[in-house]
Amino acid sequence: IFDGSADEVIIVFTGDVVHGTKDATGIYTASYKTQKDAFIECVLTWVNKSSKAYSVRGTRWHVGDDGIVEDQIAQELGCYKHHSFHKLEIEIQGVRFMIAHKGPKPGSREWS
Repeated sequence: IFDGSADEVIIVFTGDVVHGTKDATGIYTASYKTQKDAFIECVLTWVNKSSKAYSVRGTRWHVGDDGIVEDQIAQELGCYKHHSFHKLEIEIQGVRFMIAHKGPKPGSREWS
């Protein structure tokens, strides 16, 4: 649990932050807007306490072909550049990270 003692807190959402409209059996709603609003309500306090927030785009199955719902979430939360990334490359305290929702198997790329 974040207690405010860290110098920098960075949040990265790694995609599929909504369920989407497919196979909605057993979920509260298949509405992208309702799912988006619920996600934002759940994480907003933590994003507001963070130094930076990033959003990585999930799969078409959950977020649709255009991924617009994750871009909307990134914009509403004030994530870096106000959109989601297919692949995020960042450096934190001298360490390089390549973050994707689904990537190649470990060891098949120089960074994995």
